[in-house]
Amino acid sequence: MDLDEYQEAARLNQDEKVLLVAPPGSGKTTVLLAKIKFLMTDLNFSPKEILVLTFSRSASVNMRVRFEQQRLVAPFFGTIHAFAW
Repeated sequence: MDLDEYQEAARLNQDEKVLLVAPPGSGKTTVLLAKIKFLMTDLNFSPKEILVLTFSRSASVNMRVRFEQQRLVAPFFGTIHAFAW
């Protein structure tokens, strides 16, 4: 997965919160999945230490499927509603 310089900076950022603001189709989900992979493979976070919340069920399923294609154990992917229930 090729990220541009701004996406790569967001993926590698460890010091600050990152706000991704971009139009549809610009790669926000790709950056988020790359960030999760970075946390797990480079910084040794366990999948149990990562929580991925989305607003829609279809978005959480899509992200989980895309993440599992990397052959990594997926963290929790779900909706805000399912998590708070």
